Formats: sequence, structure tokens, C-alpha cells
Amino acid sequence: MKWWSVSVTLLCLLACKDPNSFQPFDPTKPDPPAPPVLTYPTNGWMSDDYHYPQDVNLVWQPVSGAEFYEVEVHADSLLRLPGYENRRVTQTSLTVSFGQGWHYWRVRAASRSWNDYTDWSATFRFQLPFLTSASAARSDSTPALAMSGTRRSCYPARPTATASSGGLGTMN
Repeated sequence: MKWWSVSVTLLCLLACKDPNSFQPFDPTKPDPPAPPVLTYPTNGWMSDDYHYPQDVNLVWQPVSGAEFYEVEVHADSLLRLPGYENRRVTQTSLTVSFGQGWHYWRVRAASRSWNDYTDWSATFRFQLPFLTSASAARSDSTPALAMSGTRRSCYPARPTATASSGGLGTMN
């Protein structure tokens, strides 16, 4: 490989940036406002629906001047287990399909006119009930369980975004 080819490749790796990426930490811009306030589902909300996957509409209050929001949903309270992430939500709500279990969600706002993202909102949790023999008997839905011999797996389905009016972003 010729020296100029290596130089051009190295230059592109260092200088070429994703045009859609937000670049925070510009000290010449003002600090961001307070983080978004989550409104629905409320913290600790429990669904009484046993159909899976289940669509949940995540809603938060707008932040003045925000261009877009980042939404994260995790399967653990320490926010380590991967769940759903969307980095370009332009509305203040997002409908996502989830499986059973506890889900922890938070939102932050971004604008090119601020020097950074807002802080993350408070983390709220909500629960989609676990299927039990009693709950399955009350439900007319087919349980979302994978059966293999005598082993049963109740691991929730990976969340997916659903299309809604307003172009609510895409999954990453």
C-alpha cells in the first residue's frame, strides 16, 4: 500500500465525522436547561394487560429549545442490561413494544445551541406482568413463552419501536 493511500485513510478516520452525530461540549455555548420530566407511564406503573408484546407509549414534557431527545429503556435498575435506545426522537412521546417484566426508562434532550446534553431525567420503572398459570387462565392471549421439552424460557422479547404519526425516529 502506498504512503498516500495510508495518509488519506488516516485523515478520513480522524477528520470525517458522522454528519448526524451531535457534538456536545462546546464551551462557547450556554449550558442546557433542566432535563425532561417523565409523565407516562408513571413511576411504578403496572399494566393489567397480559397480551405480549405490549405497546407502551412513553411520554415526557418538552424541554424548551430541544431539537431532539434520546430515550433509553433497560431491563435492570442499574441501566446495564441492553434494552431499547433511540437517539433521535423529535417528539415528546414514543411507542415501543415490550415483553413481560420490569422496564426502566429515562430521557435527555439535546440542541446544537447548548454546550452539552441535558442531564438524564429521573429513571422511572414500569412493569408488564409475568405470565403465571393463574394469569394465563384469565387471559385470552397466547403466552409469549418458548417451549423446549420440559424447559420453559420466559425471557422477554427484545423491545421494538412501532411506527406512529409524526416520524418518531428509528431503532439503533
